[in-house]
Amino acid sequence: LNTTRNTSPGFHGVYIAQGGSFDTLSSYLSGQYVAGKTTVSASGEGFVTDRYLDPPATTNYTNHASSTAFNGSIEHDFNDTNRLRVSLLNQQTWLQVPDDLLQEQAGQRQDRTSGATEGQVSYQHVFSPTLLGSIRGSIRDVSASLCSNPLSTPVSASQDRGYREGYWDASMAGSAVRNEWKAGTQGRYASVNERFGYDIVADSIDGVPIFDGDLPPSFRFRG
Repeated sequence: LNTTRNTSPGFHGVYIAQGGSFDTLSSYLSGQYVAGKTTVSASGEGFVTDRYLDPPATTNYTNHASSTAFNGSIEHDFNDTNRLRVSLLNQQTWLQVPDDLLQEQAGQRQDRTSGATEGQVSYQHVFSPTLLGSIRGSIRDVSASLCSNPLSTPVSASQDRGYREGYWDASMAGSAVRNEWKAGTQGRYASVNERFGYDIVADSIDGVPIFDGDLPPSFRFRG
């Protein structure tokens, strides 16, 4: 059972802002509106910083990042025994990959992104004080990518990864005397797709090899 919502009628909201070193800023805003047997909730947050990952150099080259997140939901009680809930979640992150002095002087720029979107629908029915039924379904999509500019060294790499999942379940739960029981069924479908490749731009620094001799100078994968 989802019992975390505020049942007081009207609008309720929260706003939080934070700041710190390395030009780090973040904010969070949420609101909830309750009218009768319907509750609408939404929240959003944003984040930006100039130090997201541990850099290979104390000078902290190209270490900027930002992220956003949004979450919304609608709940409706048809009566005392039936509840419907629909929710949506979206999260996105973008960041620069930190580099060292040689890469910075060469003009390297690598960016990574990742994101996730999920939708969910659930329905609950109370058959009796000791018997509860529920049905739930969700769809989730996750992605990640890496791109390099033409000046990246010693490796120019790229990646595009995606994961998609669909899920559903139905169950009955009850209690009798001193025993509790639950029975149900569930299903899941998932698929993974990935594209990855690299090109070795420089195989040595000041004449010193930096890769194994049997490493292919280029590589491509998709599947």
